[in-house]
Amino acid sequence: MSVTHYQCLQEVKQEIIDYVDLTGVNGTENLLDANIYIWSAPVLNTHKERYKSSLSEVPAIVIAPSRTVEYIPGSGTNLHSDVKLPVLIQICDREISVDEDDKIHSWLKWSQGIRQHFHEGDLRNQVFNSDGYLNYVEVGHIDILEERLFGVHHQMVQYIPIICHSREPHNTSGIV
Repeated sequence: MSVTHYQCLQEVKQEIIDYVDLTGVNGTENLLDANIYIWSAPVLNTHKERYKSSLSEVPAIVIAPSRTVEYIPGSGTNLHSDVKLPVLIQICDREISVDEDDKIHSWLKWSQGIRQHFHEGDLRNQVFNSDGYLNYVEVGHIDILEERLFGVHHQMVQYIPIICHSREPHNTSGIV
């Protein structure tokens, strides 16, 4: 994971903490800032043991890189490349019984808040330094044939793909 990609994950986490209402509905549990995690990979069915040991407190949000970084042909400058950094935001919680409508309402409220915040595009705390520049975010499209939708852990209750646009510096020393 590149420095800029990790920086993007940190920025996404901070934006969620600062700008998204994570309170529960009608007395259901709030999603606490301490329960927002950055992982190197999304929660998948193959990570059951990791999930159980790492997410002791739920509800939680897992933020992870998704797919590969995409370089945008024909854009950028002599010193920088424009790239798209795919990120997956997953809301995780324990199983519920059929009659817990308020809990489902909370998940949908949090998901909507995250989607609406990142749909606005610009990051509130834009960063430019030698590691790169994060300047724009878009909400990605969910591919209905995406294998993760069918292979997710049963406690992953919402799935929000976003794409961070970044400008990364070229390596002018010739060393890769």
